[in-house]
Amino acid sequence: MDVFLPCYTNAFPIKSLHVRDAIKIKWIIQGIKISSKRMQLLDNQRKMTVMEKKRDLEYIEQYRKMYIRIIQEANRRENNNYISSSKNKSKASWKIINKETGKSFINNKNIELRREKYIKS
Repeated sequence: MDVFLPCYTNAFPIKSLHVRDAIKIKWIIQGIKISSKRMQLLDNQRKMTVMEKKRDLEYIEQYRKMYIRIIQEANRRENNNYISSSKNKSKASWKIINKETGKSFINNKNIELRREKYIKS
C-alpha cells in the first residue's frame, strides 16, 4: 500500500474546482422584513387568543394575501432583472427554474481512499 499510494496521488492529483455561486436573493428589502415580522405577530395573536371579532380575522386574511402578493411580485421583478441583465438569457432562465424547483447547482462528489488507520481525501 505504501508503494501504491504515491503512484495513485501522482496519477490522480487532487483537482480544485470552481463552483459557481447560486443566485443571490436581493429582493428581500427592509419593507418585506418588517411585513414578515408583522405577519408573524398577527399569526401568533390569532393562535394564542380567540378572536371573536370577525373584522380582526378578515384583517389578518387581507394582510396575508397582500403580503403574499408583495413577495411574489418582488421575486418576479428580481427574476426579470436577473434575466434581462445576463448575457446568456436561456441559461439564466434555467438557473431560476432550478432554484424555484429546489434543484441544487453543486455536484459534490468526495472520493476517499481508506487505509487501515487513516483516511486520505
